[in-house]
Parts: sequence; C-alpha cells; structure tokens
Amino acid sequence: MLRRLARTILLRQGYNVVEASGPAEALVLAAAQPDSIDLILADVMMPGMRGWEMVGLLRASQPRARVLYMSGYAGDLESAGGKVRPLLAKPFKPRELLDEVRRVLDAT
Repeated sequence: MLRRLARTILLRQGYNVVEASGPAEALVLAAAQPDSIDLILADVMMPGMRGWEMVGLLRASQPRARVLYMSGYAGDLESAGGKVRPLLAKPFKPRELLDEVRRVLDAT
C-alpha cells in the first residue's frame, strides 16, 4: 500500500516512476532500462533481500542512480551498519517524500 501511495505522489508531481513489487522484479526492470533511472527509492528491509543489497546489485545497470532509503523501524538502522543514508522515516507525509526526493536528486 505504501509503495502505491509513493508512486501516486511522485506521478502527480511529474516524476516518471518504475514500480517493482520486490527486489527480484526491480533487478529485471532496471536491467531492461540500463542507466536510465535517476533515483532508487528502497525500503531498508524487504522480503528476501535488504535494501542496500538490492541497491548494490542495481548498480550494475544503474551506476549513476541516486538512492533514498526508507524505514519504519529503528532496528533497521542498527542492522544496516550505516549503509542506509539518506533515510526517510516511515510513516511520512507526501510533502516529506517529495522534499527528500528533490533533495537527493539535487545533491552533488
């Protein structure tokens, strides 16, 4: 449900969105569009793979993509060992998502 909400928020602001139901689908979709993704929005904990592990694999086809992680659990940060920055805390408001996406995309 949160994935669909984030997609809707981003689409309404004019962003192109490629939505994946999980890490395996994200890898397939990204490989089909090499070096075309500007931002990867990844949950820290996902079924079958942690967010930073998926991002590491996505780098093969999306080397220039920026990354924004999200999480609703403080324990995720401990298990991530500092690998998940920047981080958007869940639950978030639409404006918080949009502001953080813009900040990450504009960072040099």
